Amino acid sequence: MSEGDRIKQPQYRGLIFCIILAAISCAAVWSVYENVHSNERGHASAAAKYERFAECIASSQSSAAQCKTQADQSRYDQSAEAYDLKAQQEMARWAALMLFVTSVGVLFVAATLKTAADANEGFRVSAERQSRAYISVQQFSLLEAEATRPPGAGLRIVNSGDSPANKVYLWYRIGLRPIETLEPRQNDFSETERRKWDKTIGPQSGNTVSGFLSDALTREQYVEMIAKRIAIVMWGEVHYEDIFEKQHVTRFCFFYTGNPNHAGKPMTAWHTGNSAT
Repeated sequence: MSEGDRIKQPQYRGLIFCIILAAISCAAVWSVYENVHSNERGHASAAAKYERFAECIASSQSSAAQCKTQADQSRYDQSAEAYDLKAQQEMARWAALMLFVTSVGVLFVAATLKTAADANEGFRVSAERQSRAYISVQQFSLLEAEATRPPGAGLRIVNSGDSPANKVYLWYRIGLRPIETLEPRQNDFSETERRKWDKTIGPQSGNTVSGFLSDALTREQYVEMIAKRIAIVMWGEVHYEDIFEKQHVTRFCFFYTGNPNHAGKPMTAWHTGNSAT
């Protein structure tokens, strides 16, 4: 389960609980009102029957037993019907009022929960940014040619964050490029090169990587480097995963042109090809 799902679940549970509570409250109010109306209508009906019975007795046209039967058989009278109509109108108004109050309450609770969820999300994102791993590529330097190897470049991959960088994959290339066309191609790595590493780099620590040209410099290439018309270029990508299981990519491209015998000379970042997520 992701962090976002864990934050949203309490929000939805709270909203559902408030809706159920509002429905129960409305049902309780409606039940009380209906009970009161039923009692009042029973009293009104009994009073109407008594009035009909009294009128029948006063007319002296029937016996008491006959008057009671007539009063009981007359189920409704005009006053009871009017009372029912009034009660129905009042109940309709109550229903509309309860619907309005419930809707306002649910909207208010939903807005409150959304505000709280947004605040929690902002806090979560801020906490992640403060504690996640941050991979950068630093300390590019020229490596001088030796008897058994051509010149190359060294770099250090550093995690400056407060948590480990997991599943760190590095791939890179190093070669000679004319200065006019020194534009890195970040997508020209083979799958084998893409899986050069599978490391974990702890917080505030790093790893050193060295790369070398495939062949020694020819005399012409040496002269071209001295003239700063070609450069040793090292470029690549570092993919890694932070402790929140989110993927990040750091891209790099550095070059050196000049005397290739100046070991330890710092390399320069190219104006493109350097970025981080």
